[in-house]
Amino acid sequence: MTLLRRTQPNHRRLGFRDFSRWLLPFASEDLHFGLIETSTSLVIKKLRSLAAERNRALQQLELEVELRRAGENSKLRRVVGVDAGHNGENLASAFIPLYSAAATLFEGGRESSDPILASCPADVWPNEPDPLRRESLLHFALQFHVVREAVGKWKPDVVLVDGPILPNPLLRPRPEDSSGYRADFVLTLAEILLALEECNKASVSMVGFIKRPSTGYFHRKVGSAALRDSILLNPIMQVGDYTKPRLVDSGMNRICARFAENLGVERPTIYAFYIKSAETPPYRVEIPAFCLKRVDEVASLLISLADLSGIPHPIAEADRRCKLTRRTLLMYRLVLHEKALSMVNQGAFDPRDLDFLTPRFGEWP
Repeated sequence: MTLLRRTQPNHRRLGFRDFSRWLLPFASEDLHFGLIETSTSLVIKKLRSLAAERNRALQQLELEVELRRAGENSKLRRVVGVDAGHNGENLASAFIPLYSAAATLFEGGRESSDPILASCPADVWPNEPDPLRRESLLHFALQFHVVREAVGKWKPDVVLVDGPILPNPLLRPRPEDSSGYRADFVLTLAEILLALEECNKASVSMVGFIKRPSTGYFHRKVGSAALRDSILLNPIMQVGDYTKPRLVDSGMNRICARFAENLGVERPTIYAFYIKSAETPPYRVEIPAFCLKRVDEVASLLISLADLSGIPHPIAEADRRCKLTRRTLLMYRLVLHEKALSMVNQGAFDPRDLDFLTPRFGEWP
């Protein structure tokens, strides 16, 4: 008993959560009620505390943040929206990556051409350590390949890309990643850098529009709690406002810079700003350095093309074209099984091997 007491961890000293405080004192069938009733009250309390932190920082924030007003007219007329989606199939035997991308051309606020559509090559990953990361990486590569296709085909004034221009730092290769992942990381950086180079040479503005920003930068400037920029900036911005672009400095920038030298293209320099394009928290926007001189026109364009949620129509339309919906996945599964069973009937597939098509537990409805 003494030994047991000696080995009990001191949760407070070690910085651990003491989960024993959260054991529910009622029957298991009441678990969800207890979770909802208790948790929501505590979440509201914590959110009120964060809101109070934000309110205390507003005066200092207004001094630190330079706001600009977007103009009413943009000279950028031919606008391309590009998006990509992914939603792979996880079988007991392997992961099947599924991703696609689409580009739409808008002129005068309306779609004016058939879209450019691209889907992934067929592949099977029987032992990929982190297949979702690799699939996310490749859908990023395909998106920028479609950017290059759109710039060459349509000669637009601006390309609006759904998401950041450079990959999330979490996609950097790790020691445990496969050789295939490392090769795909190089492919992705090459597609991004070549797209930037082609846009620069063609005087096409590239804009990354981040619909779900989670970056926290400004809270460090005002000494507040670690709030996301979008919610921290929301009270001081009006529709049509955007913040002064600031240089983005991250590990991914440095990786891309080194890779650009090997590829023989210009090193990417990315700037970011926030824009309030609707009665929602502001969105984060990224532009390369060669677009800085057109930032006001870009901001004006984003305001003029925004839907009720603040999302530019060309991006919303590209998203609709390439989204891998539940219905699409269900059709994929049905056709996959139909073809396998047809091959069984033809004697080309051993029935004992149909277990390769078994879904992982919990993957299928």
